[in-house]
This record gives sequence, C-alpha cells and structure tokens, in this order.
Amino acid sequence: MDQVKLEPVIMPVRPPERMVQAFSRFDLGDIERWGPFLLRRLGEKYPFIRETQHASWIRSLILMPDTFFIKSAEAIACAQIQRDIFRPEGWVHERFVLGRGKNAAEQMSMLYQEIWRWGSNVGVHEFVVDKFSDLPRDQIQEALKTRIYKREEFYIKL
Repeated sequence: MDQVKLEPVIMPVRPPERMVQAFSRFDLGDIERWGPFLLRRLGEKYPFIRETQHASWIRSLILMPDTFFIKSAEAIACAQIQRDIFRPEGWVHERFVLGRGKNAAEQMSMLYQEIWRWGSNVGVHEFVVDKFSDLPRDQIQEALKTRIYKREEFYIKL
C-alpha cells in the first residue's frame, strides 16, 4: 500500500486583537494626566472660582454615587443625577464633556452615548445637554439619535 505523505499546512495566525475598553471611569490616578487640562478649562469657564476649589470638586466627583465621571483617550465627561421633590426620579445633568486631540469629536460622541445609557439604566428620563461641551449641539443630537429640546428658565440675582 502506498503511503500518502501529508505536507504540513501552515495557516497564518493572527494575534488576537487587543480588547480596548472605549471608556473607563475617572479615578484618582487620572488626575495627573487629565488634571491640568481640566483645571485650565474649568478656570476659563468659571474664572471666579479658585483652582484649588476646582481641584477639590474634581476629587469629590470621583466618589459621588450619583455621578458618572468617565474618560477615553481624548475626551472626558461628567454627568450627575439631579433630583427635585416633585420629580424624585431625577434627570441627568451634564457637567462637562470636553476633548483634546484629533479623535476627540468621535470620542465625545461616544461618551454622550455612554451617559445616555447610564441614565437609562438608573431610571431617569431626561438628559440636560450642552451645558459645558466641546461638541457642537448638532453633533450631540446626531450621537444620541434624538431631538434636543429647549427649556427656558427665569431667575433673579440675589
């Protein structure tokens, strides 16, 4: 009987693609990387507040249970659940969505989607956007695939 000689088949092996998490929660270790940028931007928006107060506020956000403080490679975002006695379910209030770098717009869009998902999961039905954002309103609307409503508010200074 003739023996069949089998030639080895060499299959190209691709290394497994690295699992890269698109975003993660902001923690104390991120202050070194993001702190100077965030302090500068907060200082521009709120020049009447001292830098040390901004730094304390940033640190406190990390530990607040009703706060979603997240970052990606080129964007950072923070949103909080606000409540009212007549609306106990609350609403998500954007504190900031800021970016730096060439992919910042895409990443800020993704962070808006993550905030939306977080808010939906905790049972709120409203998301106040464009309070302090580097992403134009039309791109926020495109990222969230929904209509953005406008609310007018009246106030007096005390």
